[in-house]
Amino acid sequence: MPSRSAPQVHTDQAVEAATPDGTVLVTGVEPSGRSRHCRRWRQLGRASLAGAQSPGAGAPSGAIRLLVPRTAHEAEDIVQEWWSGRLRVGMCPCTRTEVFVYLIAPLDDELGGRVPIAEDYWSIRFPRLAAEGVFERAATATAVHHRYPFVATSSWVNGRVVLAGDAAHAMPPTLAQGIGLAFTNMSLLAQYISEEHDLDAALAAWQRDWRWVTLRTQRWSRRYDWITSEWPPWAYGLRSAAIWGLGKSRRFNHHMRIADRVDAPRRRLLTVEEVASPQSRRH
Repeated sequence: MPSRSAPQVHTDQAVEAATPDGTVLVTGVEPSGRSRHCRRWRQLGRASLAGAQSPGAGAPSGAIRLLVPRTAHEAEDIVQEWWSGRLRVGMCPCTRTEVFVYLIAPLDDELGGRVPIAEDYWSIRFPRLAAEGVFERAATATAVHHRYPFVATSSWVNGRVVLAGDAAHAMPPTLAQGIGLAFTNMSLLAQYISEEHDLDAALAAWQRDWRWVTLRTQRWSRRYDWITSEWPPWAYGLRSAAIWGLGKSRRFNHHMRIADRVDAPRRRLLTVEEVASPQSRRH
């Protein structure tokens, strides 16, 4: 049997182009391994991999993300979120000593997107959190601000080349599903490839069976941001009632957060009843 050459893995590199036979050109690396210089944009690689690309409906919001010291105010291991007009603040304890904090504001809100954070600006709008020292802690923390992404492609598969993760389906983090979907889709892909002798058939089946879950999640992640950043101010009272009502609907939440129902190891979608069952949660 002819010997196979070891696969090469290049991290933190932009894909310049790819062909359906599996040949991938990485910025700065020749197919032979020699270094080279390339000035092309990363988007060329995505267009080359998946054919026609749609930019999608970009969300006009961005998020500041940071870690702050954990205090007695965050003693419970629960995720909490507060709204004030077009602004949102969320807190998620992630270790015994740290809390992940996100501050969300429309892109046209200069103070809302400022890093380091505008402590007084956020404190006025969220006085309870200010009293707990959240913004004082956040003002001295290392923070980053990113515009909400949205990537939509006509396909994840082109021949033997596959797009994965944010390169295929970046979305606003409003449903906190981005990284989870990336891992889920790759877990499913690995199973299809390992169980199907025909690689082309495996890739086609994987995309046919599971891409729709990601597309639905993308749509709802964008809609949830619209409720925050584009809902008319005169109807904020109605917004509160709508959010409360939607939150009380178990079936609606299972529809919107359908990615939570993907049982990747068993390659199936759990029913609403199965999700509510303690037995299914143990798997």
